[in-house]
Amino acid sequence: MRAAAFFLFASAVWALLPLVARQMLGGSAGFYGVLLGAVGAGAIAGALVMPQLRQRLDADGLVLLASLVSAAVMGALVFAPPQWLAVGLLLLLGMGWIMALTTFNSVAQSILPNWVRGRGLAVYLTVFNGAMAAGSLGWGLVAREVGVPGALMASAVGLVVVAWLFHRAKLPAGEADLQASRHWPEPL
Repeated sequence: MRAAAFFLFASAVWALLPLVARQMLGGSAGFYGVLLGAVGAGAIAGALVMPQLRQRLDADGLVLLASLVSAAVMGALVFAPPQWLAVGLLLLLGMGWIMALTTFNSVAQSILPNWVRGRGLAVYLTVFNGAMAAGSLGWGLVAREVGVPGALMASAVGLVVVAWLFHRAKLPAGEADLQASRHWPEPL
């Protein structure tokens, strides 16, 4: 549920970024590429600082931080900042994105028992991709009705709200015993 909520709202920036680059920031296709490169560079930087962040924050704190960073970036893009500042904002977005993605991935992998890990991860990835697709479609429809800045602001506010609401529902830490019961004999 937490991954679906995060990706549903955070998908707005991915869905609307080409329009932000061209319409709001006055950039070309090359500038859009620079923005995507900034997200990638931010993700690399985020991966480098993750060990220090994990020492200070648990999984729930990392997801909350990633949500607030992503929402802040979307909120700042609403004001059509100068292009150089937009590149800096997308660096931060990359950091927030990798924080959320790696945290959700590691929680899913750590709590699933070996006998069902592959299937469980397949369900998680289906939820991730489904939320991204549904969110992208939804935010595109919202942008058509209220404009790109309105859709970005709505997604930013929504992301903050769901981040605080779902922060109370703690991510599992793998404390439950989920090993197979072995009450049936192993098949030949």
